[in-house]
Amino acid sequence: MTKYTCKACGVQQSSSHSVPTICPICEDDRQNVPETGQEWLILAEHYNKHETKWTKIEPNLHSLPTSFKCGIGQDAYLIQTQNGNYLWDCVPLISDQWVDKIQAMGGLKAIVISHPHFYSNAACWSATFGNIPIYIHHADKHWVQDMSDNILFWQGDTLNLEDDLTIINCGGHFDGSCVLHWRGATDGKGILFGADTVYSVNNQATFMHSFPNVIPLPAHKVKTIDQRLENFNFERLYGPFGGHILANAQTIVQHCINRYINALNR
Repeated sequence: MTKYTCKACGVQQSSSHSVPTICPICEDDRQNVPETGQEWLILAEHYNKHETKWTKIEPNLHSLPTSFKCGIGQDAYLIQTQNGNYLWDCVPLISDQWVDKIQAMGGLKAIVISHPHFYSNAACWSATFGNIPIYIHHADKHWVQDMSDNILFWQGDTLNLEDDLTIINCGGHFDGSCVLHWRGATDGKGILFGADTVYSVNNQATFMHSFPNVIPLPAHKVKTIDQRLENFNFERLYGPFGGHILANAQTIVQHCINRYINALNR
């Protein structure tokens, strides 16, 4: 039995005796199958063979990019709170360098996933750090490809992980798409991790059903995102591919929401 990982989206599948025939994540209209066809990797064959970086973005916040050419290429974020460390989203490869550094910082308390495109190999990350919980919204349960007893499928609009750390189900990109609000950032002004739900680019924000296929979200779904965020203040917005908004992010996001809805209603 082997765990295969889709090279295109980076999502690991459950153990099987043979190579999978399709990747449900890529077959969905929010993603796409490469013209060359579906390709599969065995991640265990790549451990410690690729450069892994560690970037300190601001106090108690680090990004974990990798040079490994598998998946969409998103960054994961390590968030240090007073009560433990959290990994926001995931990347398809674990390295001893990352594990040693995270363990030296106190390990991981939990993994929080925004949406199916960033599931990666979260089950392996969880096992590596002592079977820590993986938080995934219940609305996206049917998208999980590598089921694990460590996954906690939560329901509702919000879930408080700490007094100052809250998962918000905004929907939109997927029904279970989430962002993460961190009120306890060092300056106390708040950070929003937008993933693909509130997507940051060129100091602006946008909202899409599919990025590679350029399918926008309908206006009513963007209005729901707006409603779910209205009680959360944030100065900065961090995205999975850079393009961060480092000042006045809440005002900019609100402007972008209004602009987006107005454009669709013309």
